[in-house]
Amino acid sequence: MDLDLLVNIISLRRSGMHAVAGWIYEQIPEPKHFVNNRVLRQRRIRRPKRFNNIESLNGAIIVNEDFALTKDISSKIAFENESDILGKIGLRRNVLVLRHPLNYMASVLKCPRQWAKPIQINWKHRVENWKLYAREYLGDTSFLPHKVCVSFDRWFANRKYRKKISKQLRLKFTDKGKNTVGAWGGGSSFDGLIYKNSAERMDVLARWKQVLHVKRNRKIFRYIQKDVEVIELCSRMKYDLTTD
Repeated sequence: MDLDLLVNIISLRRSGMHAVAGWIYEQIPEPKHFVNNRVLRQRRIRRPKRFNNIESLNGAIIVNEDFALTKDISSKIAFENESDILGKIGLRRNVLVLRHPLNYMASVLKCPRQWAKPIQINWKHRVENWKLYAREYLGDTSFLPHKVCVSFDRWFANRKYRKKISKQLRLKFTDKGKNTVGAWGGGSSFDGLIYKNSAERMDVLARWKQVLHVKRNRKIFRYIQKDVEVIELCSRMKYDLTTD
């Protein structure tokens, strides 16, 4: 079996990666494949039985979450048995998804599934990881080959931006799946699957406002807003850090 397009999604958890991954998946015609929430320890990919009689796939999406962005990232996201299962791969794209730091942190703090107690979240470590992803996004580092950078915030708000991404992936743009909240990742940290067919109704661009009533959250946001490196990175990305 051969594969026309392999898309690796690389993102920090709660950065909107499943929304972007689901949208890309819907742009790809059948037959296709989706590997969700892959973690570092998963080194081999399984061949679904439904592909036994298929000679080629139009595309495959692999979601990689919370991987450390280091020089060896390419070897980490590659499966040991990739060529055996996927065959000859025509086009590879590594899609780096990044979200506004305040909205990202708001979703981390709000998420009810991953941490029983918010106090257990190592939020300073997550801020440092966001910086690593931001530097890769801006080109200060170049650890990812065949890279397509996606700002989740701009992807959500701008049709022309999404059309540009489709072009980079050499896909026919239909925008199908944009307003779908997939069950992958459990849906939204705030709304779950309430808006599963009307994602445009979710206030994803101002999530930070919805957690300001918690004193600890306000402290975390002030820390982010005062971080010199975050300020510099956000300025280059045209991300507004004010919460007034």
